[in-house]
Amino acid sequence: MAEKEIRSKKSPKESPTIENIFNATEADLTAIVELNEQFHLDIPNFKWDQASWISQEIKKGTFFVLKDESLIIGAICLKPGKDELTIETIAIRKDFQGLSHGKTLVLFARDEAKRQRKSRLTVETFCSYNLGEFYKKCGFKVDDPPLGKFEDQPYTRFFMDFPG
Repeated sequence: MAEKEIRSKKSPKESPTIENIFNATEADLTAIVELNEQFHLDIPNFKWDQASWISQEIKKGTFFVLKDESLIIGAICLKPGKDELTIETIAIRKDFQGLSHGKTLVLFARDEAKRQRKSRLTVETFCSYNLGEFYKKCGFKVDDPPLGKFEDQPYTRFFMDFPG
């Protein structure tokens, strides 16, 4: 049992930090598609796991990957607006979930929003994903009005403001 505890403390799943986040490249496309397929919803116009959309966003420089050595364990797409930065997608490999890697990507997004001098970081999440508590723990607040719909699927909008 002690041996298992020592291994878990040294687990590479616990090691990646913001310093392990890089601009995505076309070489990362397949891994990002696989990550984003984890949250696919069978609804019209669901584009967020489509290779063509992801490739387009990589070319725009809006996709970032979290790596554990050479393995891509997470990805985030950040879309800039006039005064805000929006988390368009965020995904962590299933076998790396629950280890704070999602929070690491959110902290990266927060820092990126501040670096770009945005006054707000936003994220919209389909209600069926049940991620509301995750975003609240990361410091987001529920927007007003909190709900919207995309292709009849309800989603919640969250925000994080930065004093300016």
